[in-house]
Amino acid sequence: MTVVATPEILRALYEFQDEIRSGNTNKSQRRHDAVLTARLIEIRRDVHPRIPDDDGILCRLMDAPSPGGESDRRGLPVFWTPSC
Repeated sequence: MTVVATPEILRALYEFQDEIRSGNTNKSQRRHDAVLTARLIEIRRDVHPRIPDDDGILCRLMDAPSPGGESDRRGLPVFWTPSC
C-alpha cells in the first residue's frame, strides 16, 4: 500500500510505525501515545490548517484486554503467545 501525504504526516507515520514494530524492544505506552498523538495532530493540521494549535491534546487507542488479563513486562496487554 502506498500512502500519499505531506512530509510531516509521513514522518509522523514512520515514527509511529517504528514504535509499534515487533522488533522494538523498548516499547512504552507513553511513547506510543506520544507518537500516535503527533501523527493525528499532523493529519488534523493538513485537513484543517486554520485550526489553532492542538497543544495539550492526547490521543490513546484503547486495547482490548487479553483473555486472562495478563500483561507483558512493559505492562502492555498480552494478546497472543506463540505455541512453540
